[in-house]
Amino acid sequence: MAGSDRDVVVVAGVRTPFALAGAELSDVPALELARIAAREVVERSDIDPGEVDELLAGTVRCNSGDAARAIALLAKLPDRVPALTVSRADATGLACLVEAALRIRGGECETVLAVAFDSSPRPAAGRAAHLSLAHPVTGVSPGDAAERLAREFAIDREAQDRFAVRSHERAAAARDSGALAAELVAVPIGPQYRAMVERDGGVRDDVSLDGFTRLPPVLDRAYGTVTEANAAPEADGAVAVLLTSGRFAAARGFPAFGRIISWGFAGCDPRRAGLGPVLAAPVALRRAGRATLGQIDRIEIHEGSAAQVLACLRAFGSRRFAERHLSGGPVGEVDPGIVNDLGGAIAYGHPAGASGARMVLGLLRGLERSGLRRGLAAMAVDGGQGAAMIVEAGG
Repeated sequence: MAGSDRDVVVVAGVRTPFALAGAELSDVPALELARIAAREVVERSDIDPGEVDELLAGTVRCNSGDAARAIALLAKLPDRVPALTVSRADATGLACLVEAALRIRGGECETVLAVAFDSSPRPAAGRAAHLSLAHPVTGVSPGDAAERLAREFAIDREAQDRFAVRSHERAAAARDSGALAAELVAVPIGPQYRAMVERDGGVRDDVSLDGFTRLPPVLDRAYGTVTEANAAPEADGAVAVLLTSGRFAAARGFPAFGRIISWGFAGCDPRRAGLGPVLAAPVALRRAGRATLGQIDRIEIHEGSAAQVLACLRAFGSRRFAERHLSGGPVGEVDPGIVNDLGGAIAYGHPAGASGARMVLGLLRGLERSGLRRGLAAMAVDGGQGAAMIVEAGG
């Protein structure tokens, strides 16, 4: 049963498999990935397309022209359905869901179809190239920021490689157990359409700590610790989520499987952008009426790099960090066991516009399967921002 009239509930969500840039999905246009996800979520939810009040699309690299309107038309929504494209760098997927939630809470919409997607032109051989790309204003690259956090929080190379291996192992276990089946839609590959991409291409079965430790650092070959294996590779993929008001879900009898409770964004020093989740999470917690992480059952932190996630885990419980950067004290120690239990972007890859939505969808499905209630999804944003969202299982 849905909650109050203006609750924001998730009634359906799907995603395409994620494929490393230049790999299985390289010949599938980004808008086609988005169309497939959007159309599938409409069909699975059994909503009348005419009842969709607005389509929002989130993308970083693929907004030449009006991407959202193109997706709405390609997905065969009625012409009257308006569309808007949103972007917030790495947190675009989360921002797309937030914009949808704002429309529903404010009474502007009863139903919003949120589509988050991206595709990268870089070939698979260059999957670590993005780590050295400097931000156009700050001059800081993702690799530089990760190396800085590794030094500041004394996170050595072995700890980073172990975390990366763990990401692949958890993602492979989720895939093999069927835990991801409910959220995936296969993508046919043209021009003959005799092949289908049905599973995530970046998740590896053959990972080993020894294999990862042999790889050279990407930036500082002498003293660096960030490699192409312990950071997220760029990827292609799309996610679509249908959100409605509690009133609409109850009236239509939709079996909502999650609710969006609160969210928060925060700015931070661009040189330490990876700590954005630690600054944004307290905002989301406060808006949810909670002060600490004590009532959070599962946490998803975007794996821009292993160093960045491990630094966040240490900062969450650090009184020293809280005294310098937070007004309300530390939000609590984090049990690593509840973090990214299905693996993360190090294994799946990172379509910049889609990862945040993948995290929220996977988090809600994981809470539903395990009988747990509350989850937190948080991301760092290149350029010095953090984003966080709190969700609950059930309607």
